[in-house]
Amino acid sequence: MSKNLRDVNKEVVEALGFDDGFKIPVANEENRKLENIYLDLQNQVTVLRSEFNEQNDRLVDMQTHYKNVKNEISNCQALLQAKSNELNTESHFSKLNEREVGKLQQEITKLEKQLKDIKDKKNILEVMKFYFRV
Repeated sequence: MSKNLRDVNKEVVEALGFDDGFKIPVANEENRKLENIYLDLQNQVTVLRSEFNEQNDRLVDMQTHYKNVKNEISNCQALLQAKSNELNTESHFSKLNEREVGKLQQEITKLEKQLKDIKDKKNILEVMKFYFRV
């Protein structure tokens, strides 16, 4: 397994007993400038990693939110479909009831006509009874 240069440098520094807060003495001004550049770059990497982690966390949160919104939309669509089906069923029952009312009205009209005919026949029979009794 090959190690990259960074891992090797880290192992060497750890073997020498240096920690993150300890600065290695520098030999000259050029090395001091390089060390400052290195520290600046290291700080930039730390800031960029932090920003990356924040953005990554934000992305995960947004993906979770997106999934939840999709589920909510799906649930709302299912609820809408169920309500639509319910309205269709109610409309169907309403039409059936209207037809039943129409049939019952026809039956009532028919029965009223029969009752009128029966009353007329009764009256005729009563009149005939009165005339033939005398």
